[in-house]
Amino acid sequence: MKSGLALTEDRRTLGFIDLSFTDYEQGSFDRWSADAHLLHDFQAQSKLRGIAGLELSLLDGEKHYDFPYLGLLYRADPLHRFRLFHEFRAGRLHVPSAGHLDANQYRVSTGFTHLLRRQALLRGDISLETSQARETPYSFTGGSVGLEVDFPIGRWGLKPLIAFGKRDYRAPEPFFDEKREDLRKRIGLILSHRHIRFGRFEPELSIIYDRNDSSIDFYTYDKLSIAFSLQE
Repeated sequence: MKSGLALTEDRRTLGFIDLSFTDYEQGSFDRWSADAHLLHDFQAQSKLRGIAGLELSLLDGEKHYDFPYLGLLYRADPLHRFRLFHEFRAGRLHVPSAGHLDANQYRVSTGFTHLLRRQALLRGDISLETSQARETPYSFTGGSVGLEVDFPIGRWGLKPLIAFGKRDYRAPEPFFDEKREDLRKRIGLILSHRHIRFGRFEPELSIIYDRNDSSIDFYTYDKLSIAFSLQE
């Protein structure tokens, strides 16, 4: 569930929250996740905004990780149906049950939206990231690229998406004596009905396929996720 509201009369400070629950088939890895953040305009109608937030994850009722972060978001003026945005984010990952994964993480990203014909909207993004973990084998650099199209078909909204990502770890894994490299792929479809609403929220149904190919077989996996969400 995603929601947001203005926290000041001039709407220069906005609050957002994203809550989710993941129910795994085995039942032993069920997860609650939350991302709450503030977005603040430094000046009225400013293109530059500040971000402060906290991600929190619970696994089987116990804290899995927390990730407080700060960032800057710059939104350029629209140009020929294009709009660009640029974001920098820095945060501190804390994993109570695995201290060797605690890390300072940094990410820069650029995204765009482009209004196509017949009210279809094309979105894309590219990002670079680095993670400096307490132990070097779990530090990595990486990047990702993604595309999605949001277009109406009668009363329905369809949103196909595709994304690729790569991470290179800095030193061999202690347990496998091999340096880890991951290539992640995602493809999916999100379906909504523009006339079905629950109060302020519009429901969405998504089917997402993820695959991670790793140089260490232990980290190779694929999964199919079916999710129901409410968007404000």
